[in-house]
Amino acid sequence: MAPQKQQKKKSRDFDLDREIALYDTKPTLHQRILYGLSGFFVAALTVYPYHTVVDVDFFSYWPVYIVVTLAAAAGLALSYETTTSFLTHKIFKERGLFSASDDKKVRAQQESIRTEAFSFSILYNNVYFLFGVLLIGFFMFAHLLPVYNYILTVGFSVTWVYFASTTN
Repeated sequence: MAPQKQQKKKSRDFDLDREIALYDTKPTLHQRILYGLSGFFVAALTVYPYHTVVDVDFFSYWPVYIVVTLAAAAGLALSYETTTSFLTHKIFKERGLFSASDDKKVRAQQESIRTEAFSFSILYNNVYFLFGVLLIGFFMFAHLLPVYNYILTVGFSVTWVYFASTTN
């Protein structure tokens, strides 16, 4: 009897893993657009302190600002997507909502969880990124030339956020 119970348990675990793998938690086109816009907006916010406080002329260094901002926006968008996917899987697994039920109540809960994970992902990664910019830019790399400070600060901050989102 013990082998049958063990086999049933393995079968249940396999079914749950199969449902998790089959369930689509990939972001929609709408979410990807919002990820990109949010990432671009937050990355573009870092231009203002460097232009006003550190006095790096925008018109002299506009190619640097554009390239670094677009690269940071892409990195932040990937971080948002990774964190949202992780949170969605985690919450669905905890609440047992992986069944492909047509019940309206279950569908509403699943949509609510996706929205919650989406919002938290953007908030969490934006806070990490802006904290990294403040910490790295104004304390660690304060002695560098302002343009190199900007490039390294935004680059390291995006890298930190990306690795923090993938190690969840």
